[in-house]
Amino acid sequence: MCCGCGCGGEQQAQQSNLRLLAALYGQFRASHRGQLPRSEQQLKEFIAKEKTEALSNAGLANVNELFVSKRDGQPYVIRYQQSPDWKHEGIVAYEQQGENGAREAATDLGGMTVLSDEQFQEQAAQSQVVD
Repeated sequence: MCCGCGCGGEQQAQQSNLRLLAALYGQFRASHRGQLPRSEQQLKEFIAKEKTEALSNAGLANVNELFVSKRDGQPYVIRYQQSPDWKHEGIVAYEQQGENGAREAATDLGGMTVLSDEQFQEQAAQSQVVD
């Protein structure tokens, strides 16, 4: 899903690691009765053990590649159980910097959107801290 905020194009969104990460994050939650992963290590172990075919189909050599944005080259910021001050309601992961004034963000419904830096900041300001 791409919002009307200057998205970098559908082709770019389709190539994102974040789209796959969002889907696998959702599968983790589905197999753990809706619980968030405790840590990055727990999520990586789940993916490496249960979802290796998804990684190879995406052209990724290992699970660590999945956790890094192809656009800004930095690890994604991901919501875990130890994220009590999470300020992005409805978002479970996002790019640290993004590209060209826009960040990809994974939604809690397993989708992906692109937010301008302004939209990203506004969303954080409007969201309440969630447990």
